Amino acid sequence: MTIIGWNFIKLLHVSREVDLLRRQLKNLRSQIVDDGDDHRPIHHGSSEQAMPVSGDLNRLVNQVAQGTADERRNAIDAIGHMGSAAASAVPVLVDRLADHRTRVREAATSALVRTGAPAVPSLISALDDESRRVRRRAASILGDLGAAAKDAIPALSRAKQEWGRGDGQAATRALMQIHKSVATGQSAAASSTTL
Repeated sequence: MTIIGWNFIKLLHVSREVDLLRRQLKNLRSQIVDDGDDHRPIHHGSSEQAMPVSGDLNRLVNQVAQGTADERRNAIDAIGHMGSAAASAVPVLVDRLADHRTRVREAATSALVRTGAPAVPSLISALDDESRRVRRRAASILGDLGAAAKDAIPALSRAKQEWGRGDGQAATRALMQIHKSVATGQSAAASSTTL
């Protein structure tokens, strides 16, 4: 089989995975609406796609803590769409930065960025995590938050010194992003329309 043939097969496989993920997200969104204790309509805002009620947030947090990898990722995505309204879920999202599944870690990263400033204190604490992966990812998220993470500057400066040359680069990049964002007067996450 030629390279073109193999690439076509890979493309079909990826297309099927995307379709499956879309169906799963659609089902999860309908569950959010159908399972809530309070059946108020979901509000659609410019920066947040859905605002489920607090009962739904508790259900999603339980899925993140106890679900399969796909359930964890889908629940994290739904929490991320809640933006800063999901502030109470931040500790669970930070815990998922250490998840053994890459897609779950990536979803947690995106959700924490979407949560914005309420995630900063937990991310500052994560800079002291025993896992290098968690520390570096926390620094990266703080950098992505820009000016919203200006309270993290002292902790990132300390981390830059303590982590050594390789890991310290993650803290240095985050500091540069935050300083640049503070200088321009905007949050990097707030200025992005697509996360």
